[in-house]
Amino acid sequence: MSVLTESELRNALKKKSICEYTVPKGTIITPSAKQFMSEKAIKLIEVDDNLPTSLSSSLEEGEKEELSTFTPRYQCLNGGYLEHKPEHLTFLHGTTLVSKTHRRIVFQGKLETLIAEILRLQAKMAKRNKEELVKDLEGMLGFVREVLRADQMDEALTEISILGMNSYDLQEMAHHPQVYFGISPPVLHYQMGESAIELYALRTRSRELEIVSIQTYVNEDGINQRPDLIEAINRISSCFLIIMYKHMTQKKVKK
Repeated sequence: MSVLTESELRNALKKKSICEYTVPKGTIITPSAKQFMSEKAIKLIEVDDNLPTSLSSSLEEGEKEELSTFTPRYQCLNGGYLEHKPEHLTFLHGTTLVSKTHRRIVFQGKLETLIAEILRLQAKMAKRNKEELVKDLEGMLGFVREVLRADQMDEALTEISILGMNSYDLQEMAHHPQVYFGISPPVLHYQMGESAIELYALRTRSRELEIVSIQTYVNEDGINQRPDLIEAINRISSCFLIIMYKHMTQKKVKK
């Protein structure tokens, strides 16, 4: 049986840059070779025929010891195990590791950015004693955290409810402010006031987040793999508009 070692891979890289390495099916891969392939993003291809390779037929003493003492602690998304977590990888769920540029990690990072910006506006409004706005932002914060948790735990988001409004309410009220708040959609200008401008800025952030969610979960065939999360983020955008209208007019929300 053939064995692929880290030294074999390093020798291959000395001659040229490689993105994949072919070995006979059933080849033993040493732990250090697996780690090396993960760090260099080298794809391992197993074949049934006897294609020529530069594999060693036996292990060095140190590599035998390494193989016998290897403890698999982390699993890579596309297969393979690691004993130590590389800095360029992070947890997707459980002990499964992916690149920090993985689309779901980017999506989760955008959700965390929105959480941070809501908190920052909350703190600013609290200093101005705008208690009602702080309370509304707390409701938004709770829902964004629910969306983040649903993605991290691979769980369905069973219900959309923000500040006591369901998905239909949120869409209707955002689209028809003249009915619910007695105003037409305002022309954006600096005289709206800082609170309204800050809320509109959060709305634009949520629109950017919606684009990232579609890039993450809608495949090339147009199939939406997480309609619950994408709908939720669209309604987050609507809710920021509703809160902005509410605090511009100082009116209670009429559902």
